[in-house]
Amino acid sequence: MDSEKTIELRYFDKENKLFKVVNPKVKRTWMDDTQNNAYRCTPLNVANTYGWYVLCPMDFTAEWNGGPLHSDLIVTVINPPESKKEDSHRITATNFGHGILSLVPDFIVKTNPGVSTYVRGVPNLIANGIQPLDGVVETDWLPFTFTYNFKFIKPGKIKFEKDQPLFSFFPVERGYVEQFDTLVSGVEDYPEFKKEYEKYSNHRGMQQAGMTEEDGHYGRAESPIKKHDVVNHLKTSKIKEFKY
Repeated sequence: MDSEKTIELRYFDKENKLFKVVNPKVKRTWMDDTQNNAYRCTPLNVANTYGWYVLCPMDFTAEWNGGPLHSDLIVTVINPPESKKEDSHRITATNFGHGILSLVPDFIVKTNPGVSTYVRGVPNLIANGIQPLDGVVETDWLPFTFTYNFKFIKPGKIKFEKDQPLFSFFPVERGYVEQFDTLVSGVEDYPEFKKEYEKYSNHRGMQQAGMTEEDGHYGRAESPIKKHDVVNHLKTSKIKEFKY
């Protein structure tokens, strides 16, 4: 970790990796179904590409009967490759019971001092019957991996397929959020801002009523009144790839 800002994956077996980490993709099936209207939303596109995705290493099912015990959740690996059979039992754990499925990556994330790793579900990917849970891990000092957890919404059986995105992660500076002072005010306290808001609001209303064409103000970091001088305005997040 020689550079000023580095995030590193330390695999337990570098030559026989189970969990692959890949760069994110913008595309979502449900967004395709909107006749591409959803892709016009720049904040959605940025979120879709924010951080790295961890892929499922093999096909398996998880079935929960609704009970609180660890044994009430059964994980079954489907046809693991011969080279992975001895490792297949280690990809999952039921740490908490109560229908919580825990996945155990075969790598340790290492970050610079003062930088944690935010681990969460894949942004804007619809999960069927199971809720991804978020965690913030202090990966600058922890000499261990973490578990990634899902909570069953109701009893049932869910299949996970090889190479589907399971969860995502990105680095966060520890203590950054805590540095912010908090204020409460009214829009009317800022006359120029209120004028710009009202113009933007009227314009959006006309768009939604079909009275004017979509013109992508947000994507250009501007309002109907003026162009904003924005530092590092994002349309998508462009992150570096892990080289294997």
